[in-house]
Amino acid sequence: MPESSTSYSSAFNPLELSFQRSGRLPKAILLVHIIAAGALFSLGLPFFTLAVTLVGLLLSQIFSLSPWRSFGRDELVTGLSWYPDEKVLELVMADGTRLKVEETLTMAAVPGLISMSVITEKRVRPVWVVVTRDQLDGSNWRRLKVMVGWGGFPQREASGQG
Repeated sequence: MPESSTSYSSAFNPLELSFQRSGRLPKAILLVHIIAAGALFSLGLPFFTLAVTLVGLLLSQIFSLSPWRSFGRDELVTGLSWYPDEKVLELVMADGTRLKVEETLTMAAVPGLISMSVITEKRVRPVWVVVTRDQLDGSNWRRLKVMVGWGGFPQREASGQG
């Protein structure tokens, strides 16, 4: 029987990805917020309610775009390393630190977007990883989609207690 092909044998090699800065995601977030503001204006709400809602929407937009601003840079995930044989996933943060993923909460891959919510060591709240198509080259994008589809990430063990 012939040896397995290179592409098959490399499926379990460690995956090291470095994300480029996305140009699409901030624009998409801004577009969604503009549409939401337009919808609020069309509702005919009282002035005070409209003003409070628009301020909340503005704060939501600032929070959504914070990883692209200077005050949220430490939260920006700039890459990931996955070692499938050892079942280890690490996130590479903007400041160069590597955080080991302890639990994967959600993963989703849709055309043009991959998102993951994970719990990492030394963090209490989940870290969201959102990757758009323009952040990776074609082969790494396909590998990441397969990785998310396969889902060989760390999961919390079921304790059997209700």
